[in-house]
Amino acid sequence: NTANDVVYILMKKPKSMIGEIDDPIGVPVFLKV
Repeated sequence: NTANDVVYILMKKPKSMIGEIDDPIGVPVFLKV
């Protein structure tokens, strides 16, 4: 489940989740989630 979420985040790269960081890899999102 977590792995799927990570992949989904990496592909979607939602700015709303990051709010401050726009990382193409999406690592900040994964760390925050």
